[in-house]
Amino acid sequence: MNWLDSAFGVTVLTVVVLGCAALAVQLLARRFQLRDRERGMREFRLRRERLEAEFVRLASERGSPRDLLWRECQWLESVTFGRGIDSGLLTAFVGVLVRFEVADDEDADDYPEAALLREGVALFHYRSGRWGTGGRVFFNMSPADALERLTDHRPVDS
Repeated sequence: MNWLDSAFGVTVLTVVVLGCAALAVQLLARRFQLRDRERGMREFRLRRERLEAEFVRLASERGSPRDLLWRECQWLESVTFGRGIDSGLLTAFVGVLVRFEVADDEDADDYPEAALLREGVALFHYRSGRWGTGGRVFFNMSPADALERLTDHRPVDS
């Protein structure tokens, strides 16, 4: 009697085939994720100037910090990439130095720090093959600090 003729043999063969298929799917998914990450990082570098302009437009429209207007935004050269642990979302953390001015209807004496350059981190997200931003900035931290504090993200080698 051939071992494949038994129920045990069929079960073993089924488990082996399913295990190999699962491993193949994992390897393909990992390869796709690596290719997508590399493409995303390359795309960010190519479109960075346009993304920065969009960021400043959105951030200044958000009105944050309240009663202050965005006067100047200096972009730092380095970019730190992270990936969402659960979402898989690729995120770019870019250092910025921002200077504000007091809105016309506010008293400048109430905001003595407005004219100082403030360090911050601008966030950009890569979703469905496109980079975008909501104009969100974290102040008083570096890109590495922001990545560390966002516990749902892990660093990506760039």
